Amino acid sequence: MFGRLARLFLGLVCFPLLGAYSLRWVGGYLRDLVALAGPVRGLPMYFDLIGALAGLALGLLLAVQIIGSTVQPEESPVRPVGDNILIVLALTLLADVVLTRVLPDSSVTDWLPVVTLVIWTACAAATMSLTHMRRDLRRQLAVPPPSPPGPQPMFPPDETRENGWRS
Repeated sequence: MFGRLARLFLGLVCFPLLGAYSLRWVGGYLRDLVALAGPVRGLPMYFDLIGALAGLALGLLLAVQIIGSTVQPEESPVRPVGDNILIVLALTLLADVVLTRVLPDSSVTDWLPVVTLVIWTACAAATMSLTHMRRDLRRQLAVPPPSPPGPQPMFPPDETRENGWRS
């Protein structure tokens, strides 16, 4: 029970937070590119906020997918892979939090959003592959529907009635 709660918590925390952090950086980068052409007005001014909200929404969708894979039975081949994805995400989130506190003015923190984006995207791709694998496994393990009965003779063979007539 504790394992399932931990997986649920990690999925619902790591994917959305890392997605919001990464895509906020992408939005800020796009805003800066637009600013090279001139003053930023209108929608481009909010690209970082839009990126953060998109990352949060995508992260929640991916969290639902990974949680579905990690709560499978112990013998399922998708469960250990889902657990590994959650571990990578948790370590990435931990590294992001610790490194920004320990090395606030370092060049490492300048590259942190980029590395986080790459890791988050790779975990998202692995999660989608895992979801497709789970669907294929479910389809393979499903019992096929019974085939319809073939044509049957109207009367069973070699069976006679009381008066000797064949059916």
